[in-house]
Amino acid sequence: MHAPAGARFTEALKLRCPEGMLAAVAQVARRRHQTSSEYLRQLVLRDLQQEGVMLSADSHSDIVGSA
Repeated sequence: MHAPAGARFTEALKLRCPEGMLAAVAQVARRRHQTSSEYLRQLVLRDLQQEGVMLSADSHSDIVGSA
């Protein structure tokens, strides 16, 4: 579930989180040799898939199905 090489993401997501969460995300991302953004992007995409929501392969903003 990696982004295609050279993928550009144009939309941003901002959220509030509990103290310590940013450091925890950075720690896990480093262990996986990823940026925090890539780790969180993959985490959200996996959760969306589990909920039955898929994004199209050619456009990361189009919902192609939902449960």
